[in-house]
Amino acid sequence: MLWKSTTLNTSPEQFGIADFDGDGKIEIYCRDEVIDAHTGIRIVKGANSTKAAGQPVAVDILNNDDKLELVSGCNIYSVNLGARTLNSGSLTLVKNVPSFFNRKSHTSTSVADYNLDGSLDVIASGSDGSADANTTLFFWDVKNNVVKKYIDKIASTVFISGCSNTSGTYYK
Repeated sequence: MLWKSTTLNTSPEQFGIADFDGDGKIEIYCRDEVIDAHTGIRIVKGANSTKAAGQPVAVDILNNDDKLELVSGCNIYSVNLGARTLNSGSLTLVKNVPSFFNRKSHTSTSVADYNLDGSLDVIASGSDGSADANTTLFFWDVKNNVVKKYIDKIASTVFISGCSNTSGTYYK
């Protein structure tokens, strides 16, 4: 075994590998926590790990300065690695969509230039207005701070045609 990491605050959904500050030292991130990939020491202890997006993305989305931010749903955090010792680093929320909330722990984040304007955009699954409300897909043009939402207005379980629900009726 190369190393054993510091115990995380909650179970991870997905791990990512990044060099947040461009110093050539690799970090592993999951949810809102960052681990030194060389030693296994947790550098950033998550403040709200059980409510953090399960699939964040490390990317230089704001300043084009070769320092990576952590995009977690519709929240963008700057990453300070401190002295790279146990819990010496921190995340600072620098930009967000106020109506965005995580939906369970399965909130996913994707970053690309979706609208082909030359700047990175965010697509995230979450909830609009409150935690665990109906599933909402957010398209966030970060540069222009424009948000478009697709909200599934059906509040109950949907059954596929031909699959009976408990009452024996079918949706067609």
